[in-house]
Amino acid sequence: MNIDEEFGRHLPALLAEEPMPPSTVDIGLAMTAGRRRRRVRHVGSAIAVLAVITAVPIALQSQRPQAPPLALPSSSPSMAGNPAACEVAQTAAGFLTFNTDPTGRHFAGTVEDSNAEEVARHQPAIWRDGKIERIPIPAGNSGYVDAISASGMVVGRLVGNTGVVVFAYANGKLQVLPQSQDSRVSSVNASGVIAGSQLFEGHWRPVRWRSLTSAPEKLALPDGANSGMASVVTDDGRVLGSAGFAQAGSYQGGPYLWTPDGKGSALPTPGGLSVAVAVGGGEWIGGQVPAKDEASKPDAFVLNTRTHEFRRFPNILLEGEMSVSAIGWFIGQRLDNKGQRVLTDGTTFITLPPPPGSAHVVLDSVAADTTVVTGHRTEIPYAGVIWRCH
Repeated sequence: MNIDEEFGRHLPALLAEEPMPPSTVDIGLAMTAGRRRRRVRHVGSAIAVLAVITAVPIALQSQRPQAPPLALPSSSPSMAGNPAACEVAQTAAGFLTFNTDPTGRHFAGTVEDSNAEEVARHQPAIWRDGKIERIPIPAGNSGYVDAISASGMVVGRLVGNTGVVVFAYANGKLQVLPQSQDSRVSSVNASGVIAGSQLFEGHWRPVRWRSLTSAPEKLALPDGANSGMASVVTDDGRVLGSAGFAQAGSYQGGPYLWTPDGKGSALPTPGGLSVAVAVGGGEWIGGQVPAKDEASKPDAFVLNTRTHEFRRFPNILLEGEMSVSAIGWFIGQRLDNKGQRVLTDGTTFITLPPPPGSAHVVLDSVAADTTVVTGHRTEIPYAGVIWRCH
């Protein structure tokens, strides 16, 4: 299993596992399209059983006639208050993943070139004015987008025969971050500060790149902790994630906050509840409360990082790279309703249906003000999907 398969998308359960040696297995389409669903399934269940996760190919639906792409407005509408409904539209075909920035104005993801050799089959791309704009990357590599900032900077990974490194792309220039081997990025703010995680002495550690030319800064862990992850960096420079202790297949940890000067503090949970922080949206972070046993289902939670308000919701799995909005709404699946994709505050559920001609979608991100949700369809031809909410 290589670093990308092992780490999935910041699976907190993997903090409990030792790194495994890389293999020659191509991470390819199955990992790219399927890792979001694997991450969601395992955020709860894998923490309960702490099983080793392997790449599982996504089950593709049969081909069918597709509706033509719908015209999409170039910017997100302004919305005051909570959303009441969401309208679906489909982008040009080609995106395997599809992310929005916090403002809902910029979009980026990963596309597949089926004619390329396997090691270079996937390419990062920006969606602009209804067209795919591919990001040029070095030959012999695949590229994967992990986040896009409000200023339009794209960050992600280059995966090739020599390993995995982190890249940033802005103003038409691609740059590999210093000392970024065996790393993953999860977030970039409007100032270009990048947060992620890096293998260090056998454990995942939260790190921050203050600029595109600076070395990664290891964020301090509390006494007794040996593992952690950084999920999001806010525009005011705070880093949100988790910290805990991993040993012999078990992990105990909880939400953690690092201030711009690098000082850290635990964020409280009711009764010191151990939770898995997987995603962030600025003022709020979210994740899963592990299921009590194999017969139970995990609960979703969101936590306000300033007021420490904690909300817990049964039978919901968070889904996507940036799953929680600035007002505490989040995207995910309803486990009590056949995995229906929704935008919700835990009380009101707004269905996010597939676009015409599609049977299934996976959610990727939600804008800070909840006016935009992105995802991707899993049938051929692949395509990014945008929901406009009002």
